[in-house]
Amino acid sequence: MAALSQPMHGIAASSWIRRHLFAHRASAIGMCGEGYLFRFHRSGPNTSVSSREFSLTTTGVHPAELAARVATEGWAIARQRLDADEVHTARILIATHFQAGHGVSLQGAKVQPAAAHFVPGLSWLYAHPQVVDLARSALGVREVIFTGHSDAHHGFTQGWHKDSGSQAQGDPLSGYFGESPESLFQGPPEVVKVGIYLQESTSINCLRVDPGSHLRPELEPVHPTEALMDAGDLVVFDVRITHAGAMVPGRDSSDADALHERISAFVTFGRDTQRTRNFARATWLAKGSRSAFTGRPQ
Repeated sequence: MAALSQPMHGIAASSWIRRHLFAHRASAIGMCGEGYLFRFHRSGPNTSVSSREFSLTTTGVHPAELAARVATEGWAIARQRLDADEVHTARILIATHFQAGHGVSLQGAKVQPAAAHFVPGLSWLYAHPQVVDLARSALGVREVIFTGHSDAHHGFTQGWHKDSGSQAQGDPLSGYFGESPESLFQGPPEVVKVGIYLQESTSINCLRVDPGSHLRPELEPVHPTEALMDAGDLVVFDVRITHAGAMVPGRDSSDADALHERISAFVTFGRDTQRTRNFARATWLAKGSRSAFTGRPQ
């Protein structure tokens, strides 16, 4: 398997570690932020991924080309990575968790940070072989680090932003990496996020990206593009890319139901480098109050 860095947020031995780290011959190699650092060891020399289709919107992309496409465009879609039973199970687990009053309320929606720990029974989704293989392929490396980020969303959307933590051109330090824009917005991806959308997407509820924007610090999109996917597809993108969530319909719009039913999960991986460790630590510190991670009602 791959190398995963798992900030544990004070939890010494979670079910996530027991089931999805140690079960795959993980070894502790240090600390990241306030958590433990683990590495997965791939069981054999074969580094190929599944032959299932990869695509960038409607353009077919061979797995061997994926890293180059993500390096130049900043994102790609992997078709049919989860089966219908997996999609259904994940939707039920996330919806049940929020219906029980857990998570953080944001703009009328619900978000659960560190969902791999705090949504019962959901840890398998973030360690799914198809998810990890997609991150490995996008980064073009055998070993990757799990940064500790594993969110679940229900009806949540956000305007144009970058997950690198950068806010605008001219920031003295560019977000979570702690680097100048001149340094950060160059070169291939260091950290990527995998988005797991658990329903068919439309122009109302889909992810929107600005291809190529991972190589410039500006937040204003130049070529906004809809990432239209079916349930079971995965999307991977460089955390530096400018992107946005679903369109926010008017209060009385018939499209409001489409956004309300939008359930998704996100997990972030990076190359096994100090820059990834800097990102992991900074994102953990940026979360603020620990109560957001407990899974208790907010």
